Amino acid sequence: MACSAPRSRRFEYAADEGAVELTGNPRAAISAKFKLAQLNMLPTDWSKWSEKWLTHPSSLRRAEAIARKANIPLQEIPTIVREGASATPINAAHFVGTTSDKLFSSQYKRSVAQTAARILLAILCLFPCLVAVAALHLHGHTQLQKIVLALGVPATFAALLTFVNFAQRLQPADFERRLKQKLSRKGIEVDKFGGFYVGLAPAVAPRIYETTGVWDVGFIFFSSDRLFFCGEEAQFVLRRDQITDIQLGPSTPNYLASNRIYVAWRDDESGSCGVVNFGSRGRGSILGDQKRTIDLSARILAWRKSIGSSISALPAPLGTLTSPAIGAVTASVPQLKLRSRKVYNELVLTGLVAVLGAMLLGLKFHLLAYFTQSAAMPEGFQLLHSPGMGWYVVAVAVLSRFLLMIPVLRYRDKPALVAQEPKNKGNISTLGGAPAATTQGTQPAVAPDPVASR
Repeated sequence: MACSAPRSRRFEYAADEGAVELTGNPRAAISAKFKLAQLNMLPTDWSKWSEKWLTHPSSLRRAEAIARKANIPLQEIPTIVREGASATPINAAHFVGTTSDKLFSSQYKRSVAQTAARILLAILCLFPCLVAVAALHLHGHTQLQKIVLALGVPATFAALLTFVNFAQRLQPADFERRLKQKLSRKGIEVDKFGGFYVGLAPAVAPRIYETTGVWDVGFIFFSSDRLFFCGEEAQFVLRRDQITDIQLGPSTPNYLASNRIYVAWRDDESGSCGVVNFGSRGRGSILGDQKRTIDLSARILAWRKSIGSSISALPAPLGTLTSPAIGAVTASVPQLKLRSRKVYNELVLTGLVAVLGAMLLGLKFHLLAYFTQSAAMPEGFQLLHSPGMGWYVVAVAVLSRFLLMIPVLRYRDKPALVAQEPKNKGNISTLGGAPAATTQGTQPAVAPDPVASR
């Protein structure tokens, strides 16, 4: 990532310059940078060191570049920002959850992802180092030493999988409670309706939204003939007759068995259709959430087949909800190419961290000396019997990191469900899925996923 970041930043500056040339309004471009940062809850400036590792320059640096190109004094930037903020306010109804109290914000997701990445690197460095130190203490016990070294890769990989399984514990313990309180202030009493805490994604297949596999977090619950979802970004309802199919499908690729519940729907009245997927989201583990997701899937299927008892009278916020109207959402396909620079950068970074850890523990690196030494050395010269435990640490760390990438490298993107075309074709709007398949030769033509933006 670091190698491609400078080039990406140059593209961002060039894009800003092109936008100003098209609009002829550099002051509006400057104001827009800060508005977008505010809506996404991003800092407007970060340190020069942090920017070296990021693909996008900060809003402040981009605004300064626009100002210099347009001969606007840099001292005027704060005034331009204040003037933009005092202009016509943005209608909050069109941006659910973009207020300052947003919980599942970009900043929150980035913070959790960075913490997880640091712990992952620590595991990749720590476990091979511990194995190497243990092997050194077994000097003279050659067979036992070989067994310990051979266990280095499976031990490190097992530690990685254990961390991945419990990584969601990094989220705050009171996150679910705070989300319930936020919805309660809008008149939605989640506990009263028996809500299930889930993560939602408006897509026909696994997608990555910033750093996570879910786009929104919230709760689903049922009435006699309706399924409700209430979250920070979206709130909608689906009637039983609008749901065309429900299936368990894949989650983001990993070694741990995990599924998502895919729901295909169509709204003949509005002429829209789509697919959404969701799964249980707790602070336990991926395997624990998998069990709860399967149980929730069985609950939804049973609800769809039978008419249950109605919950109490719906409050106004729920009574006015309609079918999903999410629109296009920026996301990426969770797939890496074997030639991808990202794979290379990940492995190089892992190797560098492993080298640093080995050096801190005093593990040796004498690869060149090991291969260039001669058996005919002067008397008293001690022959090297290995290239050094430091290289063992690097090899185990890089190999373990690569093994962790294999599910993503092998991932092949295909829709778990396809939405059926609504009967009202006058104003078809496809949200999170493809219209019904049409024949073209012998293969069904599936429309591209509008959610994905690679």
